[in-house]
Amino acid sequence: MKTKIFSKNHRCIVTLICLTLLITSCSSVDSFKRKELVNIHKNISGNFTNSTLSENGRTTKITKFFDLKDSDSIVQIQSKRNTIFVCFFDVLGGKHYKTFEGKFKRKFFQFYLDYDTNLYPPIFITTHKNRVRLSINQDSSLVVNNYYDNSGMLLIMGAGTSWNSKYIFNKR
Repeated sequence: MKTKIFSKNHRCIVTLICLTLLITSCSSVDSFKRKELVNIHKNISGNFTNSTLSENGRTTKITKFFDLKDSDSIVQIQSKRNTIFVCFFDVLGGKHYKTFEGKFKRKFFQFYLDYDTNLYPPIFITTHKNRVRLSINQDSSLVVNNYYDNSGMLLIMGAGTSWNSKYIFNKR
């Protein structure tokens, strides 16, 4: 005699729950409107303030987006072809330069501080992205869009975190 573990109704419910979990995903909302931005024509340059208030009300320094841990302030940002040059002062007052390779899109310059993907499909997948987009708004202020994604999947179970934040640094 065979025993049934699930009845027909239970199988339908379990199948519906599994399909819902596979289809549903979480992601952050695009927080900056492209209408506010100016076409930069492969050129970003200027002197910008060092700190700003973000959308969540916290003070954020511009040096965070250029991975400058020992710096005090950024003096100037210039671009040439697919490279951004950042001139900054360290804590002791010394002047330093750092370059970032990226791509110019229509209204912004995009580069990655971190981009790592480990793929062993369908068993294990992890992604770690930290993308920075720079652009200029109509007030000649620097608009920084920071997208962060750290997620992974083991078999069919997935987890992770992501956010998309916008910061505006006024021109000096």
